Amino acid sequence: MAHMYRATDAERYEKVQNACPHIVKEYSMTFPFKIFKLKGPCGERIKDLIVMRKAPGQQLTYQMYQSIKLGGSVPALLDVMKEFGKFLKTIHRVYQDMQHGDCTASNIFYDESSGQFTLVDVADFGWDLKMAQGGDNDVEHFVAGLKFFSQHYGEITMGDCERYFRAGYNAPAVEDQGAVVTH
Repeated sequence: MAHMYRATDAERYEKVQNACPHIVKEYSMTFPFKIFKLKGPCGERIKDLIVMRKAPGQQLTYQMYQSIKLGGSVPALLDVMKEFGKFLKTIHRVYQDMQHGDCTASNIFYDESSGQFTLVDVADFGWDLKMAQGGDNDVEHFVAGLKFFSQHYGEITMGDCERYFRAGYNAPAVEDQGAVVTH
């Protein structure tokens, strides 16, 4: 039985960079600035070392936990969800509807001090919706993740998070809304 070939992360990052050469300078995504192709003693390629800048802030999952379970502010979390919706809409607009491919709260970093978002794990960034499980676009994949968190944080709170996120995403585009997109 033949096995399907799956491109390495390094190969997938190179493909994204070929499609969007300026993405290396994008501060709203963590993108490799150097990929070392490591070789074994016989000269064969054994693995890749991918070097990228650290995303500022914390995973959005941490923000959710802190706001809901540790006595933080749920209204502030709802504002974060709305701002993330605006941010994601800006990414989609600037990158002509390219999709993250796995847009979940664990792949989004939020820096509370600056209010900025950073997408991580962007090796599958592109137009192929089949990258997300079930073929969802970023919006629906993110909402499915919120629904999963309902079992931990409650359906009402996660429903509110979804509504605020969608309201942000569906808000009229404003050219300068504080997004870090540099493309």
